[in-house]
Amino acid sequence: MASRVTKENLDVYRSGLLEEDATSVSWAWPAPRRDIDPAASIWLLELLMRGLENGTAYSASALAKADNAAEYP
Repeated sequence: MASRVTKENLDVYRSGLLEEDATSVSWAWPAPRRDIDPAASIWLLELLMRGLENGTAYSASALAKADNAAEYP
């Protein structure tokens, strides 16, 4: 699938492309780094605070542990 996407198309939207195989996910084309708009940064912080308050915010390692636990009943 990644072979059908051109670098020029990704550049227009300043996007990267992830590629998945049977065991991992890796960057086929890395996304360019860019600064986050201050308003977006504040909104992300607000969402994190809400998630911490109501118990819906999880760390990536907690999600990985849950996935692994599901594989071994």
